[in-house]
Amino acid sequence: MREYYTQITCNKTDIGLFNVWLNHSGEVVDYYVDRFLADGLPVNAGSLGAAAAESTNPLTKEFPTALQLGEQQKTADGEYTNHLMVRYIEKYAQEAGADIRYNTKAEQLIRNGDGPVTGCIASTESGYVQFNASKGVILATGGITQNEDMLNMWALPAAKTDQILYTPIDGNTGDGLCMGMWIGAGHQKTNQATMALPSSAAAGGQNGMDGRGVTWMTVNLNGQRYLREDSPGPNICHATLPQPESQGWSIYDGNWETNILKMMPSGKDFRNMPLTGDERNKAIEEDIAGGLMYKADTLEDLANQMGMPADAFVEQVEKFNSYCDSGVDEQYSLPAERMFRIDTPPFYASRIRCGVLVVMYGLNVNSKAQVCDENDQPIEGLYAIGNCQGNFFTDSYPILLPGISHGRCVTFGHLLGKALAEGKDIPA
Repeated sequence: MREYYTQITCNKTDIGLFNVWLNHSGEVVDYYVDRFLADGLPVNAGSLGAAAAESTNPLTKEFPTALQLGEQQKTADGEYTNHLMVRYIEKYAQEAGADIRYNTKAEQLIRNGDGPVTGCIASTESGYVQFNASKGVILATGGITQNEDMLNMWALPAAKTDQILYTPIDGNTGDGLCMGMWIGAGHQKTNQATMALPSSAAAGGQNGMDGRGVTWMTVNLNGQRYLREDSPGPNICHATLPQPESQGWSIYDGNWETNILKMMPSGKDFRNMPLTGDERNKAIEEDIAGGLMYKADTLEDLANQMGMPADAFVEQVEKFNSYCDSGVDEQYSLPAERMFRIDTPPFYASRIRCGVLVVMYGLNVNSKAQVCDENDQPIEGLYAIGNCQGNFFTDSYPILLPGISHGRCVTFGHLLGKALAEGKDIPA
């Protein structure tokens, strides 16, 4: 697992941070699972496809690291399971004596010169209040997804996404990064890691390439292919965002129901919804009527509807069909079993646009989660966890280890809280 991670991150990250998660996430997750089960909350292993489990490619390999609370994303009474999890963690904390303040926003850390951080000043509905910290201040303020200036400075591709895939959407404004840097902390030295996913069903209609098994030929607004279509979701977005208007198009023909079952034999998508049949066809017709996707009897008409040059598009389709016939993709090396001819009307186009789930870019920290200055010297009394903790991810969110982002949040939060209470450092 560690070997794959160092490969996929090109040794840019702090492997000491990764080792803390690798060595201790199991015991921390067990701590919570035992409590969830005692409260009657089901915990299941996350789903993992055979191809991902057996792959030896770091870009497509997945380990069985994810757990899922409940059977679906929502409970029977409509509550999202991630909200349910946080609500129960809040309950456990209050039972242990935690003082939780809402509508109390941390604004400024307290530090005298080069001395330790001794607390913070927060704003409330009735004014400002100062909190003095006897053991340290832990920043857990989220990422920078909603801070346009930070995105343009450090994560320009993410600034081009047109959907936010989490709620509430105004919660990741880089506050912890600002507070830390104002008192001398450094920011991470490696690239940001954007977790962006193709949001085709919401922005471009049914059947679009989503990084979960669908591999139709994909083109940009110039009518040209621009990526290998079996790439994982984040990599699809890394390739799509620099394209004209930051979008792409999945192209397929009248044989799509037969071909999609060759790609995804289960007949279900990742939400466990049927990929074929009356419901899917009805959804397609609704999306076509709504202008989310296009359908045409000729390739030329399809190109015109997408707003791209018909000659270039038709030439690309003919070239792709020749690869299907020979079994060799001379452009992007897409495997033969993932290529399907586009020759039977009607022809379809599903738009690919990208939504951002999280942008991971944070403060410079060491493997003890201590915030450091730009010269890697720890700032006494200041720590960072979650997405304002830098140096853990770089370039892209790794699908290699499903759940690692939430996993490192709960792992470092648990370990650091326990260590500070006992006057120790977190274990390596």
